[in-house]
Amino acid sequence: MKNTYTSIKTLLLCALTGLITGCVIAAFNLLINHLANFSYSLLSLSHQNITNLIIYALFMLGLGFFTAFNLKMEPAIGGSGVPRINGLLHKHLNQNGLTVLIYKFFGGIAAIGSGLTLGRGGPSIQIGSTIGQVVSKFFHSDSSISRYLIAGAAGGGMAATFNAPLSGLSFILEGLFYKTSRQLFIYAGIIVLLANQTANSILGNQPSIILLRQAELPDNLLITCLGLGLITGLSGVLFNWIIIQGKGLSQVLAIPQWLKSILPFILTAIILYFDRNLFGSGANLISFPIGANPNPNYLSYLYSMKILLLAFAFCSGMPGGIFFPLLSIGAILGNLYGSLLYNLGLIPSDLIIYLSLFAMSGHFAAIVRAPLSGIFLILEMTGVSLPWLFPITLVTYLSYLVAELLASPPICESLLDLILLNQTHFNHTKKSVPQ
Repeated sequence: MKNTYTSIKTLLLCALTGLITGCVIAAFNLLINHLANFSYSLLSLSHQNITNLIIYALFMLGLGFFTAFNLKMEPAIGGSGVPRINGLLHKHLNQNGLTVLIYKFFGGIAAIGSGLTLGRGGPSIQIGSTIGQVVSKFFHSDSSISRYLIAGAAGGGMAATFNAPLSGLSFILEGLFYKTSRQLFIYAGIIVLLANQTANSILGNQPSIILLRQAELPDNLLITCLGLGLITGLSGVLFNWIIIQGKGLSQVLAIPQWLKSILPFILTAIILYFDRNLFGSGANLISFPIGANPNPNYLSYLYSMKILLLAFAFCSGMPGGIFFPLLSIGAILGNLYGSLLYNLGLIPSDLIIYLSLFAMSGHFAAIVRAPLSGIFLILEMTGVSLPWLFPITLVTYLSYLVAELLASPPICESLLDLILLNQTHFNHTKKSVPQ
């Protein structure tokens, strides 16, 4: 029988990796928050006079050139980074962990903090994985322990960013390894828990999304959730199609990468000047039902614009993720669905925010194909009470099922296929050139 005893040395390596991951991810998030606040302040001031507008435009261009520089120095930082971790764990890709860590850290801060529709979840996961890779290389770990450290630190990056340790551990099993084992559960769990706790000690321990009201479970909730699951599943399929088509188009465009990196900053700056609600990953849009909720027409506009802004930024190769934007887009969709039902007198207004949360989990499941991670993520981010566990599970399952029936591949697998295809084409072209 194969020896599967837990190693004390490996546990200590995991503890070290978790502590470092928590500190680095906390710093990453703090710097993004500071830059985002500064960017939003410049955006607000740009409406006062032409001088402030020019300053804001130059600031965005500067961030664009800085991001382009980081991409040039290390192309592996492009996108969320999650597909590359998959490729690394399954020996399809390799990367220099230290350089990816450095350039992803600073390039990600510039791209995400600027106000582009990009998320910090994917970059935090990739940054975490590079920490695991660097630690394993420094201590000369064997290949199996190295994989545990890389995957555990990736999940730790997710947990530290969203204050969601259960989601981080679940994502390792569903989104990276596709299986579990006693050693994986123990080693990865140590890293995830310590990374989450370390980040909490720096950032504070509170849910990412704070709800101000509690609603009662209505009698027609089951039927309402069935409709929402269908809609979020279809939206997830559409989302994946747009991102993959956009990625493919970006790769064949005969323009230099630095120009691809600048264009999202220019387009986003112009659009943000006219509508500041579109700033960033969309966290501000999730809480709309709690306050002065917009009308369905404006919600439809927000849904369309966030998808387009995300596609334009992400498909250009920016070092930013799609996890939080896809959650916020799902929240807008749930809000739109709930608002229409409320206008028809079918549900109370207090239920709209919960439908938004259910739609976030369903959207995540349809796009990423990690349903348990989606459920845990929303429960941990909001601290929502257990009576809502069944409806959120129902919506998530139906969304997942719709995407499966329509044969929409998981987004991370599709993006990895594009990376491998592009790499194969590059190597073939290189070999075809006479030396």
